[in-house]
Amino acid sequence: MSCYPYAFAIKWAAMREHLQHHPIDPETGEYRFRRDWHYEDLAARLMGFPFANAAGIHNEMMLVHAVTDWMGDDAFVKAMDSQDRRMNFLGDMTWVKGKVARKFVENGEHLVDLEVWGENQDGVVHTKAHVIVKLVSKAEYKSSF
Repeated sequence: MSCYPYAFAIKWAAMREHLQHHPIDPETGEYRFRRDWHYEDLAARLMGFPFANAAGIHNEMMLVHAVTDWMGDDAFVKAMDSQDRRMNFLGDMTWVKGKVARKFVENGEHLVDLEVWGENQDGVVHTKAHVIVKLVSKAEYKSSF
């Protein structure tokens, strides 16, 4: 789910120098690691959110996965700019959608400008991205054989 593999002593080492930024669990009196809000509803509520939520990189990778599936093995992602726009709570559904905004040739490269977004079950866009993909042209493909 996330890219934060902290536990036990490693988690404490990451927290101890700045405990003022970590909430205290009212039930245990212990400091809670801020990143735990991605995994547990209780930790999320301590941070002011109703439920645990997906991390930004998780949301971005949902979009990347859809783009790389669409483009195939011979293409190349040249650039990607993504933005998390709303909370994506655990338990929400996400539909990844996209469209080709522009096809063009630049410096001999055959490029596609994509608009891609993640939309929840209520139709709310929580993550969006602008992606430039370099595709293999028919001429390049034929000359490789």
